[in-house]
Amino acid sequence: MTMSINGIPESISREAYLSLISATGIDPGSIRKLTLTADGIYAVVFAVDGDGRKIIEPASGAVKHTLYIPVVG
Repeated sequence: MTMSINGIPESISREAYLSLISATGIDPGSIRKLTLTADGIYAVVFAVDGDGRKIIEPASGAVKHTLYIPVVG
């Protein structure tokens, strides 16, 4: 069951969603998980090589990095 709160939309458009992600400077295709908190943004992204290809390790699969972008000001 979901709750609705006055003034908060039940959904956002894909365009608005991609605009939000673009504001972080992170390629949307590389994001595995994005978390917005009061003090910043945490993003789990796929690691890529110099040619932009995902780095895959045979034993563990795609390599990921966790980034933190703090809110300042």
